[in-house]
Amino acid sequence: MDLLILVSEWGQRNNMEKNNVFVYKDSELKEHAITIEQSDFEQVKIEKRSFERKFEDKPTTFAKDAFKRFLKNKSSVAGGIILGLILLLVIFVPMFSGFSTDAITYDEKFLEPKLFNAGTGFWDGTKYIDDPVTYDEATESPDPTYYRKEAVSELKIFEGYSNSYAVYNKGGYVRFVAPQIFSGEPQDRLYKIESAYFTLDLANQYNMEVGFYGGETDGDYKFGSYKTYVIAYENAEKKVVLHKYYFEDEFSQDFTTKTYDVTKLLTDNGLSGSIEYVAFGIDQLPSKEYNSQVLFDKIVVTSSDATEQEEIFDIVSFTDANYQVGGVKKEKRDGIEVKNNLALWTSNGNKFLYHAYYKYCNFRYDTYLAAYGHVTRVITKDKMREYIKAKYCTYDPSVGPSSFKVLNEEKCPIVEVISHKDISGTFPDYEATCIVLNYKYLGYDKPPKYIFGTTDQGKDLFTLMFKGLRTSLLLGLITSAVNFIIGIIWGAISGYFGGWVDIFMERFTDILGRVPWMVIMTLCILHLGRNFATFALALCLTGWMGVAGTTRAQFYRFKGREYVLASRTLGASDVRLIFRHILPNSLGTLVTSTVFMIPGVIYSESTLAYLNLGMNGSNTFGVILADYRQYLSSATYLVMIPAVLMAIMMVSFNLFGNGLRDALNPSLKGSD
Repeated sequence: MDLLILVSEWGQRNNMEKNNVFVYKDSELKEHAITIEQSDFEQVKIEKRSFERKFEDKPTTFAKDAFKRFLKNKSSVAGGIILGLILLLVIFVPMFSGFSTDAITYDEKFLEPKLFNAGTGFWDGTKYIDDPVTYDEATESPDPTYYRKEAVSELKIFEGYSNSYAVYNKGGYVRFVAPQIFSGEPQDRLYKIESAYFTLDLANQYNMEVGFYGGETDGDYKFGSYKTYVIAYENAEKKVVLHKYYFEDEFSQDFTTKTYDVTKLLTDNGLSGSIEYVAFGIDQLPSKEYNSQVLFDKIVVTSSDATEQEEIFDIVSFTDANYQVGGVKKEKRDGIEVKNNLALWTSNGNKFLYHAYYKYCNFRYDTYLAAYGHVTRVITKDKMREYIKAKYCTYDPSVGPSSFKVLNEEKCPIVEVISHKDISGTFPDYEATCIVLNYKYLGYDKPPKYIFGTTDQGKDLFTLMFKGLRTSLLLGLITSAVNFIIGIIWGAISGYFGGWVDIFMERFTDILGRVPWMVIMTLCILHLGRNFATFALALCLTGWMGVAGTTRAQFYRFKGREYVLASRTLGASDVRLIFRHILPNSLGTLVTSTVFMIPGVIYSESTLAYLNLGMNGSNTFGVILADYRQYLSSATYLVMIPAVLMAIMMVSFNLFGNGLRDALNPSLKGSD
């Protein structure tokens, strides 16, 4: 074809057409001749014209075409499916979960999320405690105040030293500190450590054993000098000193254990018989250069009189600094009574604990085994009668624990009766201390599983979260629908008519929009209360302005188009032009902005909840997030799971809204 066109062009240009012979010159100006006969052409007959063929495509409506385009957007379909699943969960989970969100059961608080059986290491209701937990050597388990031994696994034990009092710490040293002085002489500013006063009968033998600690300096403290003494007062007020006898003439920094012969010291100074109001003491020498400290691991006073020893000097003495500094009074530990002996020692300096020994551990903790396993409970008479009536067990209160017998092992929560206690009163009553299987005691046939764990009040987070989301979504749907309707009407009028109508309406929205939304919400709450209707009203007062602005912009974009002018020429009314010709072209953008408004409402409600302005008596999604933010470090799942759901929901709304925008765009009708 290119050759024929070239031939024809050259032939006509050079006027050399003769007897169907075409002569042309090439680029080198050489002449060429081509002969074309009629037989070289063939006539083609067209049987049917193309415009007479039937359309192969089936007729469709705008809705069908929009739905078809929406399905082609895979990400939007995925977002729609996720939103649909969330909506189904919101509707049916609170109805059929079987867990109440109203009852408070502290036995089930802070149970970890559980989907698989314990031991899988993932989503199995266990948690690894990697913060140091004090290890109790007496029970061979972590601090039994908070953890049950049977629920502990993967236990790792470590050793350490602490300068703070704790129940399970041992030993250590009592640190007496004489603060640094900046004026005067150290000998004139002595700090005094002194015991309670008592009576000495010099017919007996008295000794005072003091253990001093020697080692490196500790931070801002350095080891100072001291000397010990025995002092006698005139009376119990301890104001007038009669005698003060030092065991050493000079201040010493000798860090050893010394035993002082008190009887010899006093008798060598001419004393005899009985001396009242006697105390032991230590003078501590301060320093102008540093905080001076003296450390004692024991101060033990003994008497040859056994009665005197037990009643007086066992109280004055101490050997375990941790117990003395901690102020533990008359506490039994390992069957031994510990007295707060150090309280009987006074000091006008500072008194601390230093270098107490303790063990700590890390471990994996099964929260479900701890909550639903064997626990000790006090069973009242009425409760016991209830079990007996149901034929779970038998028990004779007149006989006591030995009469207990299990009849229905599957139903009876009591495993063993430990003790029995009669309660005096008008009617005979008793209490039985029992070991029970806690899940049966709480009314379960088997230990339950909480897929998202439980709250600080033992409520199922899975049920609570979707119940709260139901309220939040309902609030979002209602306010978005109202804002959509008001915004479309307002924006359509403003954008279609323009002129003074537009100016007046825009100035009104500008003024209303300058009022902070938080102020509007707060005023509504103060006057109408913190309820659902108040939140919906406050969100609708200014929420429509965004839709109105978008609608106005779209009307200015489309109202001058040819199809609108043609319809106006044919006599279409303003209402028809607005709702039949202009609005449908703007619908995609408007629907997208409205879809995004729903998660925006949920976020707004969450913000108010964080400011303690959430709805009263309603566990909305925002209230849940606000209430459990305090557990972000200790029970992370209480915040993380709702936050992840919020993020998934936001992304799904985003994808779904983008798909709707493209599907509802009339200019894309019939396109792929």
